[in-house]
Amino acid sequence: MMTLRLQKWAMISGIFMLACSSVQAAEYLVNAAKGNDENAGTEAMPWACVRNLNEKKFKGGDVIKFHRGQNFFGQINMRSSGKEGAPIVISSYGEGKKPTINGQGKVQTTVLMRNISHIILENLCITNKGAAPKAKRYGIELQAMNAGIVKRITLRGLTVRDVNGVFSKEEGRGAEIYYWAQSNRIPSKFDNLLIENCYLSNCDRDGIKGGLRLWADLTNLSTNVVIRNKYDRRRWW
Repeated sequence: MMTLRLQKWAMISGIFMLACSSVQAAEYLVNAAKGNDENAGTEAMPWACVRNLNEKKFKGGDVIKFHRGQNFFGQINMRSSGKEGAPIVISSYGEGKKPTINGQGKVQTTVLMRNISHIILENLCITNKGAAPKAKRYGIELQAMNAGIVKRITLRGLTVRDVNGVFSKEEGRGAEIYYWAQSNRIPSKFDNLLIENCYLSNCDRDGIKGGLRLWADLTNLSTNVVIRNKYDRRRWW
């Protein structure tokens, strides 16, 4: 009797694992020239802009690619996390210059990632220049806001340029890449944050800036933060 029960459980477990393995990661393509956001996101029927990145739920291993040589306007505000060993990747495809994600100064941050983990952002151009300078304007902003540990975010091969914040520290300045943790309710930090091979230019005021709230509590500092192979061409020094 026990043997039969074990066999049944083994069969049920096998069916369950097979069903799970059939859920494959997906690749989605974004093409401003011939896309439509009602499409499936395939090569034949790509999306058109950043909207679906903000509205759809993605899973670990999914890849979203923007067509090179094109401009995409608005804000990327990702809500989905990847998984350990299966990050969500936002990248590029095709020929030509890196695709440009342009906030046009109409949003505080062009690429915002709040409380999400296991993300790779690579091979894109990010810009956020408004008609006039504005305090706390960013190209990329990473937040760990009362969320515990935000893990394994990689920013790689990016060009981040033309972000016109303000020079004044007191007014709030601006940055091309800004990562910060807030721990007033839940101790929060970044672990394994990698920023590599990025080109930064024409920013008011900071290139890469890290922040912590509350400053008086230094017991939960971010760990394994690596910044390497960065070219910084800012005009204010």
